Amino acid sequence: MLQLYNDEWPPFGSFLAIELYRNSQGEHYVGIYYNGQQCSLPFYGNRPYCPWEEFEKQMSPFVIRDPGDIACQASKPLSGPEEMRTTYA
Repeated sequence: MLQLYNDEWPPFGSFLAIELYRNSQGEHYVGIYYNGQQCSLPFYGNRPYCPWEEFEKQMSPFVIRDPGDIACQASKPLSGPEEMRTTYA
């Protein structure tokens, strides 16, 4: 999704911060930080910030607009957590 995975498990207590900035012209930009270190953004030429519109475009396939839509697409009720794990993992 963010194309930031480095094939390593994150350390315990790791965090990801997505920060929104506005410049003096009123344009919005996004910066991403992992454990306090600013990340370069592979989906935007490895720059440290990208315009809000580009970030929104990159994330839009992953946004659930209405969680009810997903639940309604199930062909049968799920019997419990184990079936959820195997069905949706």
